[in-house]
Amino acid sequence: MRLGFVEREQVPSARRYVETHRNRAYALTPLGREMAQLAQENIASFCDRLADAIYEEHPFFRALVKKLRAAPIACPEVSESEVDAAGREGRGTQHWAEYVGGKLSRENSPGVHVDTAEIRRTIVSIVRQRFGTKPETKPTSKELVKTINGAFAVCAFAAHGLSIGATDIEMLKSWGSQLRVLDQSRYVPGYEGFNLIWLAADVDEGGPVKIRRRELGQYENAIAKWVIDCYWLQAAVAETSLSAPYLPIFQVRADVAFRCRVTRALVDLVIERLSNGAINDFPVRVLLHLGTTRQPVSEPVYRRGGNRRLSAPNTYRA
Repeated sequence: MRLGFVEREQVPSARRYVETHRNRAYALTPLGREMAQLAQENIASFCDRLADAIYEEHPFFRALVKKLRAAPIACPEVSESEVDAAGREGRGTQHWAEYVGGKLSRENSPGVHVDTAEIRRTIVSIVRQRFGTKPETKPTSKELVKTINGAFAVCAFAAHGLSIGATDIEMLKSWGSQLRVLDQSRYVPGYEGFNLIWLAADVDEGGPVKIRRRELGQYENAIAKWVIDCYWLQAAVAETSLSAPYLPIFQVRADVAFRCRVTRALVDLVIERLSNGAINDFPVRVLLHLGTTRQPVSEPVYRRGGNRRLSAPNTYRA
């Protein structure tokens, strides 16, 4: 309804009212019928139009895209082992506030404002909101880490002038990733200890707004060049005596995607085409290996031709 795809109609304001609305029919607007037809005939164009509509109507999404046009957002993150170690050593909220403040201060992005006292208040507020002031049951390490990292993301967004809650941040990242408008990774070199978020689309606000994903036809050669360059950069510092070792594909892919400001999915397509010899301008041999190294759950699995039996090759060399 907010996007203009469905006629204005009453909707349940709470879960307890769902039954009274169960038989209500919601009709598509002319624009909604157009979009439904587009979804059947051209899903890429449908996603582009949907991104445009959300940008126009959702202030948080619009603010995030505008901010990412200026600079990526790096959200500090910690692991379960780091949280457990801090707990054993008696390091509490002030420690994490100083940790986040220090990480954000070193980010050096334009317009970033860091206030350690405000960071501490934010962390305390979010943790108490999730677990209460004196929880009867101690939170698990997994629950605590998820909440703390969510609080850190809120602090990072606030440092960029975006007052957005943890739940909304996750929602916006999900929308942006599904629409291929933005991407994120914890494995971009130089941003260790951060989940880095960047824009992977071009935005034209010249009425009506147009958000267009960066696609293979326009960016293939630039991505291919960086696939080769990033491979050699990472191979040079790899702990191996081999001159051309197999490397974790998710690490090379994250580096390339960020440098080119494209999605990791698009980098996968280019790696596949390089391995098949389909890009004539790059006469290199790219070998893919079905590795046994466990891949981080935050990184999408590299897939070859949609074949699930080959859905986990995580290393490659050029």
